[in-house]
Amino acid sequence: MQYCPEHNWPALDDDSLLNDLDNWLAPYLDEVRSLAQLQQLDCYTLLLNLLPWDLQQQLDSLLPKKWPMATGTSVKIDYDATGRALLSVRLQEALGMQQSPVLAQGKLVVTMELLSPAHRPLALTADLASFWQGPYEHVKKEMKGRYPRHLWPDDPANTQPTKFTKKKTLSSQ
Repeated sequence: MQYCPEHNWPALDDDSLLNDLDNWLAPYLDEVRSLAQLQQLDCYTLLLNLLPWDLQQQLDSLLPKKWPMATGTSVKIDYDATGRALLSVRLQEALGMQQSPVLAQGKLVVTMELLSPAHRPLALTADLASFWQGPYEHVKKEMKGRYPRHLWPDDPANTQPTKFTKKKTLSSQ
């Protein structure tokens, strides 16, 4: 893995996987008789099984599948082919976060896709602290009128995150 080469990661590049198809894929193709069956193969698990248990645990620690938000929500992290980690979450649940999450022992900053209360993209940032200080003001102005029942605080980095509307958030404090 590019972020933590000190671990003994097996080669999982295209050439290595193609050269070793008989070992990691062929045993699972015996019952496959159609394209639909082939598409149902869980390739992620097949590839994960190429790692010894201790490396599987290390991988999960370095690059988790989910990120725990302060609101109690666990948000899926998507990893793309470029090596980017993307976390899509409603802006109100990211309130109180001083900076973007960091993975792989501090070597990978998570890109955050901040969403509206209707789960529509509002902003994409890998520098949450900078977003709160600048672009957030524009987003807040635009969204405050569109979503008046939701929290759009003046100091988002130091505001308690929420999954709820202002009314429910204020009544539970």
